[in-house]
Amino acid sequence: QEGSGLILQKRRAVQSQMVQLNILSPLNILERGYSITRKVPSQEVVRSADAVALDDQVEITLHRGRLICLVKEKRGPEEESVPKEGDSA
Repeated sequence: QEGSGLILQKRRAVQSQMVQLNILSPLNILERGYSITRKVPSQEVVRSADAVALDDQVEITLHRGRLICLVKEKRGPEEESVPKEGDSA
């Protein structure tokens, strides 16, 4: 009896940890509408508009699929659009 109680306790602990891992899973975060943006070809995660330059290529991972995009405009957290040189506003 004592051994089976210990096994049950360990099983519950593992299940609890699996639930916590599932909550933090990037896949679940994507399911809620967020995306992950990476620079191409380095695959470095983009955390700021400052991390990319105009005409850089980025890959955006969504819950269902990916987008390959070309940066045509950058905006800071409180800035207006920064158009590409030569573009008219």
